Amino acid sequence: MHRSDFEVLQIPNLRRFFIARALTVVNGSIAPIAMAFAILDLPGGDSQDLALVEVCVVIAQLSAILIGGVLADRWSRVRTLVLGGSTASIGMFLLGIMLSMHVSHVGAYCIGAALTGLGSGLGFPVFTALIADTVPEQQRQSANGLFRLVINLSRVGGAGIAGLMIVTLGNAGTMFIVGSGFVASALIVSGIKVHQLPGSGESAIKDLTNGWKEFISYPWVVIIVVCYMIMNSMYAGTIDVIGPVIAKSELGGAKGWALIMMCGSLGALVGTVIALRLKYRRPLITASLSSFAFPILIMLFSFPAPLYVLAIGAALAGISMDIFGVAWDGALQREVAREKLSRVSSYDWFGSMVAIPVGIIFAGWGAKHFGPSTILPWMALVAALSLILPFLSRSVWNVKGPQVE
Repeated sequence: MHRSDFEVLQIPNLRRFFIARALTVVNGSIAPIAMAFAILDLPGGDSQDLALVEVCVVIAQLSAILIGGVLADRWSRVRTLVLGGSTASIGMFLLGIMLSMHVSHVGAYCIGAALTGLGSGLGFPVFTALIADTVPEQQRQSANGLFRLVINLSRVGGAGIAGLMIVTLGNAGTMFIVGSGFVASALIVSGIKVHQLPGSGESAIKDLTNGWKEFISYPWVVIIVVCYMIMNSMYAGTIDVIGPVIAKSELGGAKGWALIMMCGSLGALVGTVIALRLKYRRPLITASLSSFAFPILIMLFSFPAPLYVLAIGAALAGISMDIFGVAWDGALQREVAREKLSRVSSYDWFGSMVAIPVGIIFAGWGAKHFGPSTILPWMALVAALSLILPFLSRSVWNVKGPQVE
C-alpha cells in the first residue's frame, strides 16, 4: 500500500463509517462461531439443526436486502444502517437470553437468528453507495481497498478472540457482548452526515422495478451474480454447516474453527493489499480467476485435511475474496448511477445469496445421511464449474479497470 492511499482517511465521515463498520465486523465474526457451537451443543444437536438455524439467518437477510436498498435510496443510507444495527442487537440479546435459560428447542433459536439476519441484511446494499456518497471518484479505489482492510483486520480480531470468549464467557455471555457491540456501532454510525442525492419520488414498488431494470441492463453484472449465486451456495454449505461439524469432531472444536476463520481473515487482509496495488486491466476476469481458491478449500474439507492445511486453504480463499471484492465494488461505482447504486447493489446481494439456503440445507442433510467426505467433492465440482461462466461472457471481458481508458 502507498501512503497516498491513506489520504482518504482525512474525510471525517469516512473515518466514522470505518470505525462503526469495524465494530460491527468484529462482533459479526464472533457471532456465527458462537451460534454454530451453541446449536451443536444442544441435546441431540447435529448438522441438520445447524442448517435450519443458518437458513433462517439467510432467508431473513434476503428479505431485508431489497428493502434495505429501497430504504437507503429513498429514505437515508445512514438511518438504514442504524436500523439494521439495532435490529441485529435485539436478535443477539434474544439468543443470549434463550441460552441463559437453557432453551433446548431449535425452533426458538431460529427467531433470534432471523432477527440478526434481518439487521445485517438491511445494511448490505448501503456500504458501496455510502462510500460513493462520501469519497470523490478519484479516491474510491483507495477507499474501497481501505474499507476491505478495515473489515479484514476486524475479522482477524473477531475470529481470534471468538474461541477464547466462548471458552471463558460461554455461548450466552458471548451473545450479550456481541449484541452490545451492535448497539455501539449503531450509535457511532448515526453521527455520519453526508449529502445524498434525492430519491425518485416514485413508489417503493416502482423503485424496485426500476432497480431491477437497471440491474439487468448490465449483462456483466448479471453474469457475475449468477456465477457467485451458485458458488456461494456451495461455499456457505461448507463453511456454515459442515466445517463446524468437522471442527467439533476432528479439529479441536471452537478453538480450531476460530483458527481457520482467523486465517481466512488474514488472507483477506493480504488480498486487500494486493488489490490496492494491482493495475486492473480486466478486473473481473482477474477476480474470477482468483476465485478458484474456494472450490479448492471445499475439497480440502472433504478429506478432511489437517488443521494447518485447512488454515492455509482458508487464507488463500481470503486473498481471493478481497481481490474480487475490491474489483467488484470499483466496477459498480464506476458504471452505475449513484442514485440507483443501492438498489442495484441490493439485487447484487440478493442474487448472490438467494441460493445459499439450498446449499445449506443440502449440506446439512447430506452430511448427516452420507457423510462430508461423500458430498463435499460434488459441492467443490459445482462451485468450480460455476466459476467458468465469467470467462464465457464478452461483457465481463470488456469491463476495464480505472487506469484503462
